Amino acid sequence: MSDRPKYECMATYHSICINQNGTLDPCCQYLPQKVEPKITTYDFTEYESYCNNTRRRMHDDATNGIRHSGCSKCWQEEDAGGLTLRNRLNNRYIGRSILAIDPNNPTDANNPIYHVELRLGNYCNLKCVTCFPKSSSTVYAERVKYKEEFNKIGIYDSYPMPPKFWETEEFNEFSTKLLSDVMHINITGGEPFIIPEVVNFLDKMIHKKDSVILSFNTNLTVVPDKLRERLMEFTDIFIYASIEGIGGLNDYLRFPSKWDDIQKNINMIKTDIPQAKLNINHTFQHASVYSLPELIEYAHSQSMHVNLTSVQGYPRLTLDSVTPKHIEKFQEWAYNSTLLDNTQQEFILNMIKSSKFDPELHKQYNEYMDLLDRIRGTNYQKTFGPYMS
Repeated sequence: MSDRPKYECMATYHSICINQNGTLDPCCQYLPQKVEPKITTYDFTEYESYCNNTRRRMHDDATNGIRHSGCSKCWQEEDAGGLTLRNRLNNRYIGRSILAIDPNNPTDANNPIYHVELRLGNYCNLKCVTCFPKSSSTVYAERVKYKEEFNKIGIYDSYPMPPKFWETEEFNEFSTKLLSDVMHINITGGEPFIIPEVVNFLDKMIHKKDSVILSFNTNLTVVPDKLRERLMEFTDIFIYASIEGIGGLNDYLRFPSKWDDIQKNINMIKTDIPQAKLNINHTFQHASVYSLPELIEYAHSQSMHVNLTSVQGYPRLTLDSVTPKHIEKFQEWAYNSTLLDNTQQEFILNMIKSSKFDPELHKQYNEYMDLLDRIRGTNYQKTFGPYMS
């Protein structure tokens, strides 16, 4: 590892993310750059163009000791001491990668793909406060219905509903090539547990049930029987439940989830799919100041680990919008908690250290919550008030 380029990422060589609309990125956290052409999965010519553009820029920047600008989420989290997707990909694949032994090796379309991030559309049953239309059909519908109101507070994403690229012959041909060497498939969405095409995809993968690692990012509000039966057949499964708090806090932030349903499904997975490693993904955001302490206690009681990932795309949802009074209280908890591991504690304290209160972002945060309360019938002050005293 020490002889490798400092900012290298195995996504340059062996990872691919297929987005909700069929476009390609190196991973699920990559921010496409304006200079990059829009590449889709629809034919091999475009895949080769992707390898010659996006992958090559990442590779060249790493070789030259430059942090590639499309990887800002990993850089931010690594600066805070977090374990990032780049870290995990490197730890998993550098030792297995023949192509990556030579830093000057071409990042071409012949490289085997070991890690696949798959998003079969944006169909989702929740409207999380940190989400975007591209990742949730219900967020998209809400933004369209209340376009004027969201525009007034500076929020609107006119993301068209994605085409069903997974139904095309071109994608079927591409996926055959894509999955020939795959070791790990991470399925997100939308909400993968309610997307019908996910079960069909698992049927295609059943011949690798004992060799491939499956992972899911899910809100865990619904687990259909057919999906549960398929998952029972796979040997190596990771299920990351996206949870922002306990009880009513999570139901507000991941509206309109029901905590009782989530707990029921956690219990079911532990009983029916015991080979699944069940953990929590938490989006570190403004509301974490109030919700994270209880979530950490809950996770400890359930023998589940909490992975922290920084909120993206909405400055008003970062710690910069939290008042100093509440930051100080949160910081004191992070210093003294005996339930946080070293990585979690370092991440939280570094994120606090790098934050700076911005009254304008605080105002924008309140405007956003007020708007959501008006159109959803929720009550932010009633839900979070007891945690803000």
